[in-house]
Amino acid sequence: MARKASGIDQLVSARELLRTAKTAAELRAAQAVLLPLELEMSIEETAKAIGRSIRWTCSMRTRYCRVARGEENAPRMKRDLRNRA
Repeated sequence: MARKASGIDQLVSARELLRTAKTAAELRAAQAVLLPLELEMSIEETAKAIGRSIRWTCSMRTRYCRVARGEENAPRMKRDLRNRA
């Protein structure tokens, strides 16, 4: 039997991101957190539903939880990394 999905403390912020997502990446990140928690889907089922690999889905869930807890900075867009002097 698979273990229960973690991240229940990020459920509210993931729901908010799902409503306000402006990019497909933000939408997929919210879905990667919400689907296992709300619909009790496995990582494999979640990956198939959002159209990404199992590895990507697991990494995105972990990254989202770390950013929400403040352990890691949010990833910046490629455009923000450019030097626009």
